[in-house]
Amino acid sequence: PTSASFFVENGQNIDITANTNQSATIAYKINGASIATSNAGVSTFTYQHTVTETAGSVTVVCEANNGTETISTSFV
Repeated sequence: PTSASFFVENGQNIDITANTNQSATIAYKINGASIATSNAGVSTFTYQHTVTETAGSVTVVCEANNGTETISTSFV
């Protein structure tokens, strides 16, 4: 996504892309549940999520682990 908050419809697909400045394993979570994990040693990871949440807002978290440190960011 290109913004921190946006509206989507149930059944709509959204592309989630993370870029890192170091090789890492990148993982995505929605409301705490793991939805996708990359292979180790990537610097870009894109995942297409089909929206199944029907009401309210959700928090999407992206975590990147380079083997010694985990950094995360999120959007709603």
